[in-house]
Amino acid sequence: MLLKHSENLLWQITVFATANLLILALGVIHLTLFYTHDVGRSLVVGVLPFLPGAVFKIAAAVSIHRSSRALVRHYRARQQ
Repeated sequence: MLLKHSENLLWQITVFATANLLILALGVIHLTLFYTHDVGRSLVVGVLPFLPGAVFKIAAAVSIHRSSRALVRHYRARQQ
C-alpha cells in the first residue's frame, strides 16, 4: 500500500526499514516483558545480532520490489 505509487528509492528504503524496525521493536518488547526485564539487555540481545541481516533484507526487498515493478511496466507496455 505504501509503495504502490512511489518510484522514489529513498521512500522505498524508508518503508522497508520501518517495517523491519517494527518487527525488531516488538521483539525487544517481548524480551523485556518476559525474559530479561531490562531494556538495554533486550536491545543488545534482540537487535544487535540481527542488524546485518536486516540491512541485507532491506536491500534485497528494495531490489526485488524495483525489479518486479520494472517487469510489470515492461509487460504492460508490450500488451498495448
